[in-house]
Amino acid sequence: MLSIEENDSLTRDVSVDELIGMRVMIVQNHQIGTIRYIKDGVVSLDCHGSEKKYLYPAAFAGTLELEDEDLNERILMQGQEASFEEFKKTYRFALTNEIDFLKLTGGKKYRIVDGERIASRDGEYLYAFDTDSDLHFPDGTTVKLWFPEKIVTGYVVSCEDFTILIRTMEYIGETIDSVEFTSEQWQLLEALMDRIKCMEPSRDSIAYEIACNGRKKLIPWSNIRCGQNSAMNRATSEKVTFIWGPPGTGKTETLANIALEHIEKGRRVLMLSYSNVSVDGALMRVANKADLEAGRVIRYGYPRIKELIDNCNLTSYQYVLQNNPELSKEYRELNEKKRSLKRKDPERIEINKCINRLRDLLLQQERDLIYRADFIATTVSKATVDPSIYMQQFDVVIFDEASMAYVPQIIFASSLAKSFFVCLGDFCQLPAIVQNNTDDRLTKDIFEYTGITSAVEDNQSHEWLVMLDLQFRMHWDIADFVSQNMYQGRLKTTDKISESRQEIAMCDPVPGAAMSMVDLSGMYSVCTKTMDGSRINIMSALMCVRIAEKNLKNYEVGIITPYSAQSRLIIAMLRDLQEKNKKWLRVSCATVHQFQGSEKPVIVYDSVDCFRMPYPGMMLSSMKNDSANRLFNVALTRAKGKFVLVTNADYLLRKHLSKKLVFTKAITKIQREQCLIRGASVLDEMMPIEDEDPCIYIGDRENSWKRYIEDIKNSKDSIHMEIPDVMDENDTAMEQFGSVLSIKKANGVHICIRTPEDIDLPMELQEFIKLNDYVTNPVTVIDKKTVWFGQPLYAADFISEGDILDTEYFPCIRFEGKHMARLIQAFLEF
Repeated sequence: MLSIEENDSLTRDVSVDELIGMRVMIVQNHQIGTIRYIKDGVVSLDCHGSEKKYLYPAAFAGTLELEDEDLNERILMQGQEASFEEFKKTYRFALTNEIDFLKLTGGKKYRIVDGERIASRDGEYLYAFDTDSDLHFPDGTTVKLWFPEKIVTGYVVSCEDFTILIRTMEYIGETIDSVEFTSEQWQLLEALMDRIKCMEPSRDSIAYEIACNGRKKLIPWSNIRCGQNSAMNRATSEKVTFIWGPPGTGKTETLANIALEHIEKGRRVLMLSYSNVSVDGALMRVANKADLEAGRVIRYGYPRIKELIDNCNLTSYQYVLQNNPELSKEYRELNEKKRSLKRKDPERIEINKCINRLRDLLLQQERDLIYRADFIATTVSKATVDPSIYMQQFDVVIFDEASMAYVPQIIFASSLAKSFFVCLGDFCQLPAIVQNNTDDRLTKDIFEYTGITSAVEDNQSHEWLVMLDLQFRMHWDIADFVSQNMYQGRLKTTDKISESRQEIAMCDPVPGAAMSMVDLSGMYSVCTKTMDGSRINIMSALMCVRIAEKNLKNYEVGIITPYSAQSRLIIAMLRDLQEKNKKWLRVSCATVHQFQGSEKPVIVYDSVDCFRMPYPGMMLSSMKNDSANRLFNVALTRAKGKFVLVTNADYLLRKHLSKKLVFTKAITKIQREQCLIRGASVLDEMMPIEDEDPCIYIGDRENSWKRYIEDIKNSKDSIHMEIPDVMDENDTAMEQFGSVLSIKKANGVHICIRTPEDIDLPMELQEFIKLNDYVTNPVTVIDKKTVWFGQPLYAADFISEGDILDTEYFPCIRFEGKHMARLIQAFLEF
C-alpha cells in the first residue's frame, strides 16, 4: 500500500520546470527526443536535430512517454485529464451549436390538421388535432405551434391513433385547419451536455479509452477479424468491442447471444440504441432466447411494437402493474372505456389523467425493478434524462445502431459500463441526423471518430473491431451488388436462403429479377416542393401503392422513400385502405431513416425527384459524408427478395447525377440487364386485369374519361381541379365536361379550377378559373375524398435545359380516401 506521502507525490501536478531537458519516447515509432520548451499548450521536442510539437499535457496520455517512470506516472494523469477535457470541449461546442440552431429554427416541424377546441377551463384550452403520421410524444412534452402571425406554446396531453391533444394557455380559435408544431428537442442535448460534463477519466475509464485512444488502436498489415464466434469471444472477454454488422449479418442475433452469455455469468446488462424500433427488436430477441423468470428481462420506456406494448412480463410499467391486481383491473377498465370513445371525445382526457395517476403510483416500483433486472433495454435519449439509468452503472453496456448516434451519446453510454462495452453498427448505413449543417463534428459517427472507418478503407485492422461478414437476409443478386459497391467485396451470402429468396424475386414487375425498375420517363411525373422543404410526387406515390397491391396477397411489402412528405402522403393512402380492408396492414411505408433495422420480402423504393425540380435533392445526390450512398444502401438492403425502384431515369440522366453514386450504379445495372418496364409497358402492367376491382385504378387518358365524368356527376359538395398546362383537344369531351360542371354548379357544388395565367383553357371552363402561378400537378379532388391524377385530359409537356420534352404516355389514376385527399389539398395549398 502507498504511504500518504507517496500518494500525494503521484497526484501532485508536474511543473514545467521539471520537464525541460527530460528525455521522452514517441510511442508510435519509439523515437527518442528531448524536451526543449513548453509554452502556450505546446511541448517542443528536439529529435536528433528536427523539431516536433505536440499538445501539452494531452500528449502524455499515450503519445509521449518520459524516461523517468515516476515522473511519467504523474504526468500521465495530467495528460489523461487534459485529453478528456479537450474531447469534452470539442463536443460541448458542437452540441451548443446544434442547440442554438434548434432554438432559432424550432427544428423539425410536424403538421397537424382539423383542429378543434374540445374543452376550456381556468384559462387553459384543449385542442384535438389529426396527424398525417403516427406520432409518439410523451405526455407533457412542450411544443410550439407556428402560426403565421405568432408562436403559441402548448403541452402534449396525449398522442395516439393519429390524434394529438394539445393544451394551450392561449385561445387559438374554435377550429384550426392546419398548423405546424415543433418540440423542444434541444432539451435532450442539454441533458447530454450535463452528463458529459460530469465524466472523469479515472472513474469512467472505458469512456476515456474510447474518447481519447481509439486512433491508437490501428493494426497495420493485418486482416479484419470476422465472424459471429470472433465477435462473441471478444465481446465477452475484452473491455471494448466494436462489431461491424452489414445488413442481414445477424447483428441482433449476435447482440442477444452476447447479452445472454454475460447474464449467465451473473453480470447485469444495459442495452441502448438511438431508436425505439432497434431497442424493441433486441429486447424481443433476448427474451425469446432466454429462459429467465419474469422481471429479469425488461423494456424501459415507450415500446413501439405491438408484442411489447401490453406485454405484462417484458415492459417495466406493465410488469409492476400486474403485480398490483387492483390497479391492474382499474387500468384494463379505463382502457376498455377509452377504446369505446371517439378519438376526439373530451372524456378521453380524464381517462388519460387516471391512467397517468396509476403510472405515478407505480413509479417507485418501476424504478426498483430497473435496479434489479438483469437485462434492461431503453433508448439512449431515455438513459440521458432518466436518473434511474444514469445514476447507476452496469457490468455490461451494449449499444446498437451506433452509426446513427452522436459520438457524445456513445461516450456517455460507455460511461455507464463497469467492465464491458460493446458497440454494434454499420458505418456504411445511416449517419446521425444533424440540423445545423455549418458544423460537421456531429455528423461523424463513432466508427470514424475512433479510426475504424479509415482503417477498413486502408485494408488495415483495428484492435477493437470484429466484422460480421456472412449475410442471411437478401437475395444473392442484391447482396453481391452492395458487397461490391459498399463493402469492398467483403460481404458473403449463405447458400441456405437461395430458393426462398428466388421465390420472392418472382413477384411483379419483371418476375425473376431481384432488382427491377418502374421507369416513369415519358410521363407527366411531377415533383413538388412542400412548405417545409420536403418533396412529393403524386404519380409515383400512386404507382408505388399499386405495385404493393399487386403483391400483397403473397408477401408483405414495404414502401421506402427519402422524403418525409412523400412518406406522409403514402401513409395517408394506406390509412384509407386499411380502414376499408385489413389486408392492407401487410403494407407499410416509412422514410429510409425510419426503416433502418427493419426488413420486408418486397421493397418498393420511391425516389420522388423528377421534373419541375431544377436538380435532384441532397437525399439522392449528396456525396458529403457519403450520405446519399449510405441512405440508398439502407433502402436496398431492407429487401429480402425483391427490390423495385420507381423513378424517372430520363430526368436523372439530364441532371447528370454522379456515376459514383450507388443509386446511379443500380439504375445502370438494371438497365444493362433489362430488368425494367417503361412507357406503354407500365400502363399494361398497372392497369386492372380481367375481373379485378383494384383500390388504385389506373387507365389511359381515353378509357378512364367515362369513369372520371361519373365521379364528377356524383359529386355532392366540391370539385377542385389543378390544370398546369394545355388540355387534349377533344371538343366533344370538353362540351360534355362543361355541361356537367354547369349542372353541378346549379346544384350548389363549389367548383374551382386553378391554372397558370398563360394557359388558354376551353371556353366551357372559363367561369370556374382561378389563376395561380404555382399549379404543377394535373389533379382533381372531388368531395374531399376522391382523387384523380391526370384528368381532365391533361396534355402537358416539360421544358428542361431549354428543350421541350414531349409527354408520350398519359396514365390517369383514381384513388378514394379522405386522408389522402386532405393531405393533397394541404400540400398543394388549396
